[in-house]
Amino acid sequence: MMPRPLFLKSLTIYAVISSFVSICQADYIGADFVAYVTVARRAISQPMQAITGYWSPLFSWLMIPLLSCGIDDLIAGRLVLLTSGAIYLWAVDRFTRLICPGNSPGDRLIQIGMMACSVIQASIWATYLLDPDLLANAAIYLYFGLIFQSEAESSPPRRIFIAGLFAGIAYLAKAYMLPFCLLHFLLTRLVLRSVTPRTSRPPILSLASLRIVCLFGMGFGLMAGSWLFCLSAKYGHPTFSTAGAANHANVSRENFSKDPLWNPGLTPDFIFEPHLAPDWSPFQDPASFLYQIQLILHNTGNCVGLIPLWIAVFFVSLWVIRSRRIELSSGEKTYFVWSTMTVFVYCAGYTAVNLEARYIVPTVVPMLCLSSLIMGRAFLVVGAARVDNSPSQLCSTADPGDIAIIRPTQTSFLTGAWAATAVVLLVSLTSGIDIHGLIRNATAHPQSIKMKKFRIIAEQLAASKIPDLASAANNWHLGLYIAYAANRLPNYWGTPLAQTEQQIFQDLDSKDVKIYFRFFIDAGEFASGQPEIPPEEGHLWTRLLTIRHPELSPWAVQVDIRH
Repeated sequence: MMPRPLFLKSLTIYAVISSFVSICQADYIGADFVAYVTVARRAISQPMQAITGYWSPLFSWLMIPLLSCGIDDLIAGRLVLLTSGAIYLWAVDRFTRLICPGNSPGDRLIQIGMMACSVIQASIWATYLLDPDLLANAAIYLYFGLIFQSEAESSPPRRIFIAGLFAGIAYLAKAYMLPFCLLHFLLTRLVLRSVTPRTSRPPILSLASLRIVCLFGMGFGLMAGSWLFCLSAKYGHPTFSTAGAANHANVSRENFSKDPLWNPGLTPDFIFEPHLAPDWSPFQDPASFLYQIQLILHNTGNCVGLIPLWIAVFFVSLWVIRSRRIELSSGEKTYFVWSTMTVFVYCAGYTAVNLEARYIVPTVVPMLCLSSLIMGRAFLVVGAARVDNSPSQLCSTADPGDIAIIRPTQTSFLTGAWAATAVVLLVSLTSGIDIHGLIRNATAHPQSIKMKKFRIIAEQLAASKIPDLASAANNWHLGLYIAYAANRLPNYWGTPLAQTEQQIFQDLDSKDVKIYFRFFIDAGEFASGQPEIPPEEGHLWTRLLTIRHPELSPWAVQVDIRH
């Protein structure tokens, strides 16, 4: 099938925007990417040493061919992300054409609006952080497009099998997708059964229904089973990820807002296998259960705050439809029930742990956009019909067993370049928060820092012949980047939790850490906010080197070494 002109235009716009922003931030790096590229490089040299339950493997695996060809780490990561954005565009386009498959003016406007929305989403998340979230969303929308079909017993078996394959790919990109896809698949079956005439659907426990579940499970197992086996063998019990438990422990009553997961104290090679034990259970006592409810409510508010305009547009559209008593088609009603269930289940899982925009927005926004556009189309079509006094001609006919959206006939409200422009402007205005984030990506990259600073430090360490010994720093992330730039990650122990100078050095001595990097403002103040206090006279630690460079400004880096 040849790509549609609308998709090709959208892909071109995405390529221009994302390439420009990627060039602007070419040297930026974050802690997560250090982990993913470390997994990729270890997989090249020591595959069995690259198995970790915290970092999902697909992003790292896709970098391996590029790294093996000698491509720079950051370039390899960005190429994978840019490609993920293109697949995400294609997946959303396929999903939109499943719901609105026709060439009527109403369908065309919805398709244009959805491509505008997905271009914005793909552009921002392909250039936000070097993380696999967009890759996972590309896979999940391909899964959505396969699973949202007519009553599955009449669907080709290979479609359900391929849906399982894409669900497995989504899990390999992001561990959260495993519990989500398994639960979502079962709930989708119930939603689609509920709209299928009783005379044409078999019992829920029939062999036909069992075949569907088995086909999906076979596809998922074929794609993800080997990785599940590797993780379970490593940890000695059935395991699909360790990230959920670590992140849940990170938001306990004792840890909330302190983020100990990224302030772990002195732990070697922590970035490869972040952990925080023990986890806690909301069922261990009434106070923990109440706290979990409070945490869910807190994260629900945060979730709404990530997409306030889209939620507002959706509910305004719904209010207009209900107040005008506009009847939606059976296919549209099916989509609304299914998409509402999807959004609720997807967001609910994240409300129990840490919540970030990149987890929620690229998945939820296209569904809210599509729902709002469908309701807007229904309102305009009914308005046109009332003007023409022809309410009986609102929708074309469709087979009763087909859940595809019933398409409106052509009206003057939905034709012309002005209508397409208006839809694109509406989507862009509603995506104002995301567009602002995209601009910020190009000018002041969030949660990241330029790698050039740390290459300078690594070069001076090499020139000074400072050996690769156990090291720590007074700032966990900045020390991590030094270790990465200098290829010293296995010997990086992190940051002491002690506060006073004497306690810090006692902590370092107890772990036999030999090198301590101390970032401070050139005027004499530590980057951590602590005043600079030289080691006590006669102490085993000696200031070996102070690194200053115009590119480091306003920092300087002290290198203390133990005899």
